[in-house]
Amino acid sequence: MTDKEQKEQAVEDREVEAEIEVTLTRDPVTEGGTGLVFEVTSRSESRLCIYHTPLEGFRGNILEVRDANGKRARYIGISVKRSPPSERHYIALTEDESRSITFDLAQAYRLSGEGPYRVQFKGNPHTNNLPDSNVLELVVP
Repeated sequence: MTDKEQKEQAVEDREVEAEIEVTLTRDPVTEGGTGLVFEVTSRSESRLCIYHTPLEGFRGNILEVRDANGKRARYIGISVKRSPPSERHYIALTEDESRSITFDLAQAYRLSGEGPYRVQFKGNPHTNNLPDSNVLELVVP
């Protein structure tokens, strides 16, 4: 890729990030207080790769989970080596459309103690090109 092409791609990537919002919220229904809702909202027509997002399930360490002392929670889920995404790994969103999924954080991360924990989805510029989510403070009862 030439320098000019790299600069154009970087501008495109920033534009996509501005049009996409990623949020994490608590799910009050999940037992144990570790249920979260991951939601992606598009402000314009978009085509998104679901690699490395909860929308495809946990296939690697895709969240930053830290306890009150800043120590990272250990990822205990599966890790999958991937080939480049194919067409089936993309979803289309219309303007102001959202996709969400509810998951139990304790199924993928070892949470020791009551917390509080700070949880954030970290976008991946090499695969899903999504922005980071909000930081959610989670108190585990």
